[in-house]
Amino acid sequence: MKIEPFSTTCTTNDINSYEFNYDDSKSYDDNINDYKNKMDEYSRNKFEINIQKSYKLTYMTCIIYSVIAFSIIFVSALTDWGNNLFYNELYLFTMTFVVGSIIIISILVYKVYSFDFPDLTKKITNDAYYCPDYWISKTINPNDYDIKIGDDDSVEIKKFFGDNNYSHFNIECSLSGIYDMNMLLENENLKDHYDYKIGLVNGNEEILYIELYLSNDDKMNKLKTRSGLNQDMEYFKFCQIAATMSGYTLKNDNNGGYIIEKNNEKALKKSDMSYYNSVLTNTIVPLICSRIYPLFMAHEDVKYANENKIYNTTKFRCAFSRLTGIPWSQIGCK
Repeated sequence: MKIEPFSTTCTTNDINSYEFNYDDSKSYDDNINDYKNKMDEYSRNKFEINIQKSYKLTYMTCIIYSVIAFSIIFVSALTDWGNNLFYNELYLFTMTFVVGSIIIISILVYKVYSFDFPDLTKKITNDAYYCPDYWISKTINPNDYDIKIGDDDSVEIKKFFGDNNYSHFNIECSLSGIYDMNMLLENENLKDHYDYKIGLVNGNEEILYIELYLSNDDKMNKLKTRSGLNQDMEYFKFCQIAATMSGYTLKNDNNGGYIIEKNNEKALKKSDMSYYNSVLTNTIVPLICSRIYPLFMAHEDVKYANENKIYNTTKFRCAFSRLTGIPWSQIGCK
């Protein structure tokens, strides 16, 4: 029985590296083919159109100038009046035209074969501001989640989002409208499948969340399969993102394990009002389902794509969609 009320599959294509280096040992055509093979379908089609335009312009110009030049030579060689006209009366014009044609053709051919390969580095685009489907977004001051301790002379600030760039948390999306918390919780099939839980953040704000496992192999493998994050490194990175949005910091310890610590007292609390802790929970990471920061996730997506030379720039956002059952179609999670 299909228990999801919407599709949460997110298309990915991260098999090959998109880093391109021109190989002098290969022909120009082989390099072009290598370059195109490292593009997604849209970029490849756009590249094909641009290079076809360059070729067409070059060929048309070369053909026109060549026809005129050969016509002059042909007429001059076969007729007396042509010989007299082009080699005597219009000698300077003829030489200028023929030499100029050779120069123009040479320049155009050089421009085609010295085509400047565009930079393939992924960048933040407008989809960084898109919320999941039917969610609402608002601009916030992320500093409001921080806690100040001490007086004016000696103030310690405990940052909710840790050492991350706070400008990436200015946009906050929250679950509202068609798919609200009550609808998800009242659907027993959904609740059991995704294992939704209720917690508190920012003191008394009720939120919906699930748990990600880092040390329970059975549960962790199921989550990795459902999310599409099959590699340990990418799954751990996603857990770090989830921890950050919940007010925690997740890192490796010196013994091959993990440490999760709350950044301040406004971090997510479980229904029994306790916090997550590596020792007590055997490294379980909370992932809030009803509130996210799309710009932060987009930056992490693009950063990971560039560092690991992959195409997909929605890997973590689409993993969120799969793990929580929340649709996010505007960025390609289908």
